[in-house]
Amino acid sequence: MSLLLLEAVYIYIYIYHLIMTEINHSSLFVSKEKIQDFKRKVQNREGVAESQQHLIHEGKEMNAGRLSDYNVRAGSLIILTLHLRGGHGLN
Repeated sequence: MSLLLLEAVYIYIYIYHLIMTEINHSSLFVSKEKIQDFKRKVQNREGVAESQQHLIHEGKEMNAGRLSDYNVRAGSLIILTLHLRGGHGLN
């Protein structure tokens, strides 16, 4: 019988909406969690579609892989910014 231990980490998530309001959350995640699963949890919690999320940790955008691939550990700060929606050019 083998036992796999996963490191659970608290990740502090700062969410900046277009109106620049700041929402702070800390949540428990596993460092081996896939980025897509993490984005899905953010969507469920905050209502921000996965396709609209930009996740940034230590200056790098987190697009694929796992949280641990980006050196996310206990106390890490992940910044979530949103894709800007547009359609009308400036006159």
